[in-house]
Amino acid sequence: MIDGLLKVIIFGDDGVGKTTLETHLVPLFDPQNSMEDTIGVSLHTLIVEVKGFRLKLQIWLMSNKERFFKDPISRMQLNGSNSAILLYDITNPSSLRRVPEWFERLEERCGNIPILLVGNKIDEEKQRAISKTRAVDVKEKYNLASYLEISAKTGTNVKKMFERVVKLMLKNYHRRADKGEPTFRFRKNWQLDRCGKRKLRKNTNRREIQG
Repeated sequence: MIDGLLKVIIFGDDGVGKTTLETHLVPLFDPQNSMEDTIGVSLHTLIVEVKGFRLKLQIWLMSNKERFFKDPISRMQLNGSNSAILLYDITNPSSLRRVPEWFERLEERCGNIPILLVGNKIDEEKQRAISKTRAVDVKEKYNLASYLEISAKTGTNVKKMFERVVKLMLKNYHRRADKGEPTFRFRKNWQLDRCGKRKLRKNTNRREIQG
């Protein structure tokens, strides 16, 4: 049984490895809930289990940078996003330099959602052109939620990437709930207690969400 539905968007310049990532993940996606790239977006669903919760992720891969920026219909796909993954290529410095542009667009449309900065292609370590230190500097400058490196080609850290983004969303859930701000919804028979504490109810049982 699914405890919640969360929307994750994946961005990055052309050539950073979004297509490779999608191909690697195809066996894990639900083919009945996938949408082919028709407006610069591919939609897939993925089930993950984190902190004892079984969650369905709607994964939106924004495949074409220029089309996305110019097409208002594509930009509308950001609505309702709970988190974002900004993908760059560790062998291509320009892909990291464009992160501020992506960040500005995300903040404009989505507000303050957790953003995970992800460096791809660690399988090409000998061609590395962006140090981890440089990436961390960018992450801190733009107050991004976290940073990770992966290989979409070999699958290294890909599972960890999705687990981390879910944890970031749950942490953001706690923060917003503590402030009385709107949060994403869990299954209808789950709810925060009256004191706003980080507990959800299922009949008479309670489960604690750890950030």
